[in-house]
Amino acid sequence: MATVQKFEDMICWQKARELTREIYKSLNDETFKRLSYLCEDCSVLIWRLIQSLKVSKFGGLQFKKEKTKQQLRAAKFQKWLDDSEEARKRGEEPPEFEEFDG
Repeated sequence: MATVQKFEDMICWQKARELTREIYKSLNDETFKRLSYLCEDCSVLIWRLIQSLKVSKFGGLQFKKEKTKQQLRAAKFQKWLDDSEEARKRGEEPPEFEEFDG
């Protein structure tokens, strides 16, 4: 099996280059200009969308993944451990651990 030294050696790259040449040959100047304008318009629309999202109330928000039951149990147990340690430091009785129902 031959190793690839540069990406131009890859068959898929060579086929893609051939396809690109054929596409450019088949396009006349008018069609190419229209496609170019279409790409430019799409870029402007995407930029405007991004800008409007930045200034809206949704700017920078990401949806959080819901935690699994195991993650919720682990977080509750860790909180209980932390609370117990704090109670011991204050000389108090540690709180009872409540089972997680889920």
